[in-house]
Amino acid sequence: MADAPGAAPGAPPEEPPEAPPALPSLHALDLSALQRRDPTLLKDNDPGSDLIEDGVYCLDAVAWEAQRLKLPVLGDGCASRLILIRGALRFEGLRDMVDELAEFMKDDVKVPKTMKQGNVVGRKECTFGADYKKYGVPIPLADAPALAKLVLEYTKEVAEKNPNESGGPGGPASFTGVHCNWYADGKAGVQPHQDDEPQLVKGAPIFSYTFLKNANGCAGTDPLPREFRIYNAEPLDGEKRKRGDKVGSVWLGQGDLLIMAGAMQTYFFHEVPKTSNQKYGNTQRINMTVRAFTPEAVAAVEQP
Repeated sequence: MADAPGAAPGAPPEEPPEAPPALPSLHALDLSALQRRDPTLLKDNDPGSDLIEDGVYCLDAVAWEAQRLKLPVLGDGCASRLILIRGALRFEGLRDMVDELAEFMKDDVKVPKTMKQGNVVGRKECTFGADYKKYGVPIPLADAPALAKLVLEYTKEVAEKNPNESGGPGGPASFTGVHCNWYADGKAGVQPHQDDEPQLVKGAPIFSYTFLKNANGCAGTDPLPREFRIYNAEPLDGEKRKRGDKVGSVWLGQGDLLIMAGAMQTYFFHEVPKTSNQKYGNTQRINMTVRAFTPEAVAAVEQP
């Protein structure tokens, strides 16, 4: 058989990259955390210490113990929860896809710099497949890097396999876009907020994937996990809420998947805090959140 075009004579054919790992079964996660509703499960962790394990983490207990909120109890006894899957997308070939996405996000023509009070900040954002208004430029899915398309399809498959835990209104088809944040280093973060904008389908879970890149390309200096911090939401007059007391932190590393489900966007805030720790000077973070956008938000980016 003739050698492949462009291959050296007699060279072995290139092997295709390893496929992403098998889809996780959320049913197999340890539900004891959910049933105990133990607030200590979300204790702070230093990146060098043991990280909390895969599981379903109920946030309601923290609010109930603080006697701040009266939350509705849903079928499984938990109104607001996090589902954590370590290394859900970690496979050979991932580094090249992360590199491609990082170069896309760094391109100031494709993704304009983020300005705040007239200054350039170290976080850039865009949305593939939907118009998310003030949260970065909208980009058609057809023009998205491979990793953005992969996380969207992966999310749909996870939702289809686990409809009770991860499906939103409308099922897997409701997940229509990917919002991407690129953090240049540890000095870039995002302030406490709730993802409850009108462009999102209310009540649908948000799939948050973390990818890390060694900014300098130096061997032996792996990028460090970043902190994901959670706060109670204090009720104010009307429907608005403000950030309350800190609940805890989850440190997210390469390929980790965190699903924010139930009423979390109503009763809790979350953030990625900035850090001046020099250990994070070499760590770029790319966060891709797969969301259920409204048909109007999707149609807006598909128009010529």
